[in-house]
Amino acid sequence: MSDQPNVFVREGDYWTIRYGSESFRARDSKGLGYIATLLRHPGKEFHAIDLVSPGSGAAGRAKAAREDDLHAGGLGDAGDVLDARAKAAYRTRLTELAEEIAEAEEFNDAERAGRARAEIEALEDQLTAAFGLGGRPRKAASAAERARVNVRNSI
Repeated sequence: MSDQPNVFVREGDYWTIRYGSESFRARDSKGLGYIATLLRHPGKEFHAIDLVSPGSGAAGRAKAAREDDLHAGGLGDAGDVLDARAKAAYRTRLTELAEEIAEAEEFNDAERAGRARAEIEALEDQLTAAFGLGGRPRKAASAAERARVNVRNSI
């Protein structure tokens, strides 16, 4: 590790970034701005809307948008990403796959068990995308969901 300090600083249209002995410059982008905000406030959690809504009064607008999931244009959301029927189907399929793994292991069928585990992993990834912090269902096409996706893609 280098004895030079780590750096993440904007210089005009570019950022200078140094970590340990590695250093480079990158053209300014929204994602780098989001990272800079996060680095300025270590340990603090930010809602994605807070990151994409700069300027005075943004925190109040962001809080209001989170509370009723509306934004200035009056658009709402398209409901939960997964409805009750979809959640039940996921539960059923996960139970079936667990049984399939147990049966495959009983017959020493590693390939079949591996396929079932891969499907479980894919289903878990989909479920993770459908639920936010604390297991709250994400709303499809909500202001908060659009902000989350935009921040993720920008970074």
